[in-house]
Amino acid sequence: MPLLIAVSGFKDSGKTTLAGALLAEIMASGLSAAFIKHTDKDVLSGDRTDTSRISDLGIPSLYWGRDGFVAESPAGKLSRAGIAGLFPEKDVVIVEGAKDIPMPRIWVGTPGSLPPGIRGVFAFYDRSGDPGDGERFFSTGQEAALAA
Repeated sequence: MPLLIAVSGFKDSGKTTLAGALLAEIMASGLSAAFIKHTDKDVLSGDRTDTSRISDLGIPSLYWGRDGFVAESPAGKLSRAGIAGLFPEKDVVIVEGAKDIPMPRIWVGTPGSLPPGIRGVFAFYDRSGDPGDGERFFSTGQEAALAA
């Protein structure tokens, strides 16, 4: 079962940039990794495709082509177990967003910006702040230390 780590914060706080940097460091260390981006926008195809018609029946589908695949599944709340089950062979899965799912979490922002109820924060990353202490507070240039 992979280690799940959430990278959460507000819009345009640098979550995707940090997730990419962490994934590069994780892969460079010899571990395998995957990435999931959570959004509040609709992501399923609005077109009447074969997979969307099957997905409308409540059946998860996979659209597989020469360049890769896209999975479609009916709406529902995703859990930690569900996330881990998507990539069971990976060592680490970085989940961007997912503020409501309890898991170990890096908050992209200052401690003062952390909303009530966000659980599991083990580190803070502030790309516009002063260099952090490298133990719990990190800033630009300290991504390798945070990944470690």
